[in-house]
Amino acid sequence: MFSAKTVKAVLFDLDGTLYFGKNPAKGAGEAVARLIGMGIGVYYFTNNSARTREQIAKTLSDMGIFATPDMVYSASGAAARYIVEKGLEKVFVLGSEDLRGELSERGVDFAPSLFEARTLVLGLDRNFSYESAKNLLSLRGKDVKLVACNVDLVFPVEGGVLAPGCGLMARAAELLLDKKVDCCVGKPNTYMADLLLADTGLEKDDIVIVGDSLESDIALAEALGARSIFLSHDASKKGGDATIATLDEIFSLIK
Repeated sequence: MFSAKTVKAVLFDLDGTLYFGKNPAKGAGEAVARLIGMGIGVYYFTNNSARTREQIAKTLSDMGIFATPDMVYSASGAAARYIVEKGLEKVFVLGSEDLRGELSERGVDFAPSLFEARTLVLGLDRNFSYESAKNLLSLRGKDVKLVACNVDLVFPVEGGVLAPGCGLMARAAELLLDKKVDCCVGKPNTYMADLLLADTGLEKDDIVIVGDSLESDIALAEALGARSIFLSHDASKKGGDATIATLDEIFSLIK
């Protein structure tokens, strides 16, 4: 099923798979290095919308996990590419400065103010408040596109703790504007994977997706029609084409 002859690339989730907050997962660096040594490509898929691909690559490198920016497919980078691809204009960002930076690098047309926005990009905004919600109401009834980096309500950090995710901003916008998100570029949507396939020339049968979320990573693989390995932190949970408890078990599947 996972012969090294048929696996040309492994796509890793990050939070909860290769690291937990600021702490690398056991054996993460070794697993990545071993796959690369086998001639298998490694890519990183993350719904993180708060940091740039360069920052994510540096974080991985600092943890001893080999990474370069071109190996990283992030929700922030995907949102920037989607907006340019669709020719969306008058963009306002609800999210981090680094998300704005990703969009700016792509030459995105920004709105002078929220009230003048025709496209609202919904990323993780750690400063989201009652005042933020009140300001969103200025767009109620207007023809505005909602582009969500992801709709994850929570994500794992160190110590087994969950933190509020980008989905909080997406849900707030949907409720306050009384409309649904027009596009979500993050997992389990296949948009990031489609970008990878187009960029690299790989086919869906060439890749294996590894992640710890049935709702995000494994659902992405199913939607794409790709193979998957579920990294389960709960022995009672299984999923994907195979289930493992530790990263080094990948090599009992890919030989």
